[in-house]
Amino acid sequence: MKGQGVTEYLVILAVVLVVALVLVGLLDWFPGIAGASREQQSATYWQGASPFSITAMKLSGTTATLTLVNRLSTKLNLTDVSFANSSLANVTTTQFNGGQEQTLSGTLGATCGAAGTPFEYATIVFTYDQSGINSIKQTGDKPLIGKCS
Repeated sequence: MKGQGVTEYLVILAVVLVVALVLVGLLDWFPGIAGASREQQSATYWQGASPFSITAMKLSGTTATLTLVNRLSTKLNLTDVSFANSSLANVTTTQFNGGQEQTLSGTLGATCGAAGTPFEYATIVFTYDQSGINSIKQTGDKPLIGKCS
């Protein structure tokens, strides 16, 4: 009797694992579902990034508008924002006090695309000065993913 109960338990566990693997495979198979999931993961990562986090963004044509927050308690001077090794043009040095949120706009090196077109920038780098130390770089661990406006 004990052997039969253990066997039944293992069979049920195997079925549950197979169903879970099929569901994960389907999420990767359907681009719409996977894209929405990746976009949400990107937004969550960038909203919690430090010292600069992106709380809102809009990319339209060649214009990028980012709402940034300084997550530190000290003053930072943002000197550059780089999308995939291309600096966001027209962004001047901007001072952020501790916890301050500001919206910046600049020109992208390439056109984002038509409204609703997905974009993905693998490397986002913020360059800033802090307490007399210049050109500190914050590089994101996750890509910036969204849709053009």
